[in-house]
Amino acid sequence: MNRFFAIATVAFTLAAPIAANAHDVLSCTIYDTQGSAMHYVFGENTRNSFVETGFSKNGKIVMSEVGVRPVWTVDYNAEGGGRMLSSQEAPGWRLSYLANGDAMLEHNARYAGAGHCGNVDEMAARGAAEDAGLE
Repeated sequence: MNRFFAIATVAFTLAAPIAANAHDVLSCTIYDTQGSAMHYVFGENTRNSFVETGFSKNGKIVMSEVGVRPVWTVDYNAEGGGRMLSSQEAPGWRLSYLANGDAMLEHNARYAGAGHCGNVDEMAARGAAEDAGLE
């Protein structure tokens, strides 16, 4: 994990008072089909929705303002323990991830990228391991 993404995760988390703790914040790093890294941070909104608190791509960070944050609905996969988030602001975008954190981004049912999702604690540990050359 690039140090930029670690810093972005902390910035998004601090700007997202919606979450009671880090376990309520979902962080995803996705590499698109051209190899560009995107980073999403979501705060839990309701049992069936998340709000996008921030997004970054190519070094540009977009922080979503409280009250106008994009909402992503959540569908649960009981068998695989994963979730599928669907953007309500930009229909056609879906982010699916499994219990082990493997993630895939789709646009209009077409593959748009892959990466990893987890809560902020997990992603920080993963980033530290990658920086140390352990992953």
